[in-house]
Amino acid sequence: MNDTIEACEIIAHRGFSAIAPENTLAAFDLAIEAGADSLELDVRLSGDGIPIVIHDETLQRTTPMRGEVSQTPWRQLRGLDAGSWFDEEFAEERIPTLAEALDATWDLPKFLYLDIKPHPTWTDDRIGKVLRLLGERGRIDRCYVCSFDTTLLERFREQSTEVRLCYLVATVEAFRGCLSRASREKAIVSCLAKVLLDEPGLVRDAKARKTQVLAWVVDDLDEWERLKQIGVRGVVTNTLCDRALEWLED
Repeated sequence: MNDTIEACEIIAHRGFSAIAPENTLAAFDLAIEAGADSLELDVRLSGDGIPIVIHDETLQRTTPMRGEVSQTPWRQLRGLDAGSWFDEEFAEERIPTLAEALDATWDLPKFLYLDIKPHPTWTDDRIGKVLRLLGERGRIDRCYVCSFDTTLLERFREQSTEVRLCYLVATVEAFRGCLSRASREKAIVSCLAKVLLDEPGLVRDAKARKTQVLAWVVDDLDEWERLKQIGVRGVVTNTLCDRALEWLED
């Protein structure tokens, strides 16, 4: 066994998105089957305030429909084909609600990372709705609420002292800017992998503040090993959900 990455958390990016359409139940099922420790998925609100799982602001990349997610009611979204863009064998896949995603991932060994996409439609009531959903499904301690928007994360914290937070950053400046806040909130930081590889001292600084660091998106095993060696807690990956486990077992 190669011990250099043994303890590094395997986080499937939008599910096992290399072999199934991103952010669908099929992608989540295949990630779990492949042995991923955790899943990352994207959360937006439909036009009528339903938390749903989709990455883009608009629909046209992953469905046959055009338009903005935030302007389209759930009754229109729920029947859309969200899989054929990837491959015809996934034509039955639909955009999941967050509730459906939570129910479909009970067998996940570790965590769900919910990338909450910033938008003016995130009212306090709707933030509360997500938190209640996590509580009702018994997942409040197994989910991280993640965002590039620090104000949005603060609003989640205002409503719950239990929810786990994850600050998303893509630059050295953003990493350093959020570190004190993340340490104070007992949160983690998820950073663009290239930034961490170019500035390995960032992980050391975070660990000195008792703050754990994730790296995204990592699809190369050599990069994965380098990141583990500098102390990242885990990596977000499109492709390595199963290949990493095979490598560990060699």
